[in-house]
Amino acid sequence: MCKVWISFAVAIMCMVLCSTVHGQVPGSLEWETSVLTDIRTDRMEGRAGYRMDGWAVGALATWYTNEETGAEWSLGSYAKLFVDPNATLPVSDLVPVIGDWLNLPDSIQANGYLIGKFELLPYEDEIDLALSGGVGAEIGPVIVEWVYNVIESGDSDIPQLDSKSTLWIGLCKRF
Repeated sequence: MCKVWISFAVAIMCMVLCSTVHGQVPGSLEWETSVLTDIRTDRMEGRAGYRMDGWAVGALATWYTNEETGAEWSLGSYAKLFVDPNATLPVSDLVPVIGDWLNLPDSIQANGYLIGKFELLPYEDEIDLALSGGVGAEIGPVIVEWVYNVIESGDSDIPQLDSKSTLWIGLCKRF
């Protein structure tokens, strides 16, 4: 039960910090929702939150699609710090033959950010904490994130519950 209160306090502190950093008021916020999956598609993550100048913060829920896992879901919060809103990613240089054939642009615009996540992970009649940190990019509605997960109990027989890096892909919609 103590872990629930700690996670609640961390989520509230993140929201208060983000809303006071630039003097933003709730009326000037932009809402966002995201749906992501890890590259092996054994986890689906849904997020809902809000953006302000250079920040995004919100809640997340993860559904574990692999039935061998002792965990079926987790709940938590996330915070993003946008560090490079005008990043460019090379396209035609990565796939020169196909890029020329498809007339792909030389580069595309991306919004780079740092992300931190905090989750409560119930499994086998216990609750573990999962912390993740990494980098991400929004390319239009597409999200690509590379994060490192740290599970409170360390390594597990269940691959989804190991402390390791994970590549996430998904879609984001802003309102």
